[in-house]
Amino acid sequence: DDDARGGRRGRAGPSSTSTAAPTTNTAVPPASVSGSVRAAAAAAFVRAYPWIHAGWEAVVFWCWLRYLLKDGTTHDPSLAVLRLAVARASPSEQTERRLRVESARASRLDRLSSSPSWMTRLVGPAALRAGHFALDHAQGGLMAAVVGFKLLEWWYGAGEDA
Repeated sequence: DDDARGGRRGRAGPSSTSTAAPTTNTAVPPASVSGSVRAAAAAAFVRAYPWIHAGWEAVVFWCWLRYLLKDGTTHDPSLAVLRLAVARASPSEQTERRLRVESARASRLDRLSSSPSWMTRLVGPAALRAGHFALDHAQGGLMAAVVGFKLLEWWYGAGEDA
């Protein structure tokens, strides 16, 4: 027989007719104590969470306000903790960066095209171009995939409703 707290009642043995007093295992805390600790922790979390969340939102608001007023270097508290800054790039800087990237890609393609191995000359440039295409169009492809999945969700949801 199990008693109400989940422990086992002590028995003298199968051949003994004497009744022994129930024993409790002191190594394992009773379920009621761990349940009350868990309930107290849950209650403390429920009481504290709105204040913690409001404090975090205030920090985020402060970072955004500082960034918009050009007093801060970032709009995100996690970037501020990492001491990273968001840099504003002018159109001329963007053009210069694009030209640097294109020249670096062209030099890599030339290096692969002039390789002594025929396999590298055959597969290397195509693989490199495919990688550059994936890097250049990853954001647009991700947006198209999300729209496509939403379309499929709508299509099959409408078919199940009918």
